[in-house]
Amino acid sequence: DAIDAAFSLADQTAPYDSGFIRPGGYALAQLDPGAEWDLESAVCDDGSPVGAVALDPGETVTCTFTNVKRGTLIVDEVTDPSGDPYLFDFTLTGGPDAIDAAFSLADASAPYESGLVRPGGYALAQLDPGAEWDLASAVCDDGSPVGAVVLDPGETVTCTFTNIKRGSLIV
Repeated sequence: DAIDAAFSLADQTAPYDSGFIRPGGYALAQLDPGAEWDLESAVCDDGSPVGAVALDPGETVTCTFTNVKRGTLIVDEVTDPSGDPYLFDFTLTGGPDAIDAAFSLADASAPYESGLVRPGGYALAQLDPGAEWDLASAVCDDGSPVGAVVLDPGETVTCTFTNIKRGSLIV
C-alpha cells in the first residue's frame, strides 16, 4: 500500500497521524517554508532519518520538524538639529551568515532594514562622523547594546543613533 499524503501543520495544531499502516520504509519531507523560516532540525524518536523512516510491526514513530523564524534589524539616525542632511556611515556585521553590510543614513532617510536574517548576535557601528558631530546615544529597543545585538527568533529590533551637531563661537 503506497502512501502519498500531503498535509499542513502549525505549531498549535494537533500532530498528523497516519493511522494504521503496514511496516516498511516511509519518507517524510517538509516543503520549502519560504523566506521567513529556516528548518532547524527534523528528527524521529526511533533514530530513523525523516527521509527513510523504518516502521517495524506494532511500532509508533513520532517525527518532529523544528522551524525557526527569521527576524529583522532596523537602524535609524536622528540628528540635533533635526533634519540635517549629513550622511552618517554605519556597518552591520555578524550573525550565523556572517553579514558584512555598510550603509549611510541621514536624519531624513528612511531607516535601514536588514531584511529577514537568522537569529543570532549582530554588531552595529557608526563610523567616525568627523569633528562636526558627537554621538549622543546609540540604543536598541530590546535593551541590547548596539555592538552586541541579540536577535531572537521572529524579533524585530530597532536601534537608534542620535548625533548632535557642534556649533561655533565667534568673538
